[in-house]
Amino acid sequence: MALRFSARETPPLKDGQFKGSLTRSLVQTLLLLTLIPLTLVAGAAYIGVRTLLQDQAVSQMQTMISQQIKQVELSLKVKSIRLERLVHRPDLAAELEQALHANPQSPDFEVIRSRV
Repeated sequence: MALRFSARETPPLKDGQFKGSLTRSLVQTLLLLTLIPLTLVAGAAYIGVRTLLQDQAVSQMQTMISQQIKQVELSLKVKSIRLERLVHRPDLAAELEQALHANPQSPDFEVIRSRV
């Protein structure tokens, strides 16, 4: 006695399988209606966070660069003041004249060079 099923009869289902097409279509519809908005919300959140992080990175880099520029400007100002003081020394011209006429191998040249 072989089991035969006609076109209108449904075969016996194992446990855990859906019994009818209505249940299957409801589950599929529910999954689609759940996953599509979830995907859209996740995509929007990703784009928003990515933009926010890019803006923060740019802002921090600009802050760091402006701080470094201020430090360089301060360093240049200090060196400029030191150079100005060195140039306006009254004995600078005499010491430079001695350094130009001294022999570079003599010990006097090293002393003159250290003063200038």
